[in-house]
Amino acid sequence: MKHIQSSKTIVIPAGVDVKIKARKVSVSGPRGKLERDFRHVHLDIEKIGRHKILVRKWFGVRKELSKIRTVSSHIENMIKGVRQGYRYKMRSVYAHFPINVTVHENGSLVEIRNFLGEKFLRRVRMPEGVTAVISTAQKDELYIEGNDLEAVSGAEFEGRTKAWRLCEGGVKAGVID
Repeated sequence: MKHIQSSKTIVIPAGVDVKIKARKVSVSGPRGKLERDFRHVHLDIEKIGRHKILVRKWFGVRKELSKIRTVSSHIENMIKGVRQGYRYKMRSVYAHFPINVTVHENGSLVEIRNFLGEKFLRRVRMPEGVTAVISTAQKDELYIEGNDLEAVSGAEFEGRTKAWRLCEGGVKAGVID
């Protein structure tokens, strides 16, 4: 059954500026600026006043209406990213061979050495806007930080799977959160 109109409203907090033009959303705040293109989704995205965004779908069926919540969540994640940022924590876990994790090039390159006693060096390049920092409070802990949630979580996933890409087996011992 088609619904005539469905919508969701997003509140813009103080200190965050949102610009919308032709389903391209640009969010800027104290930590930086994020942009995202939603032209592939057939929704109406408009700014109402200074502190609200309306995401709306006309004459949509159930599967199409689910896109309203998805796009709204992406915009909310962008707003949270430019205000607070995101941080993922990773720990290297080992039983016998100590895994050495080093960060180079101002946090844009992570090197994993001695994984399961191998001599092979694994390198993980961080996406643009994402940095890696070794924790000073906890041994063998790595922080992956940035404003874009998808870039930070993608870098964390890449770091987790890079160690196992050339190994046989599965997650037994290694880079685990």
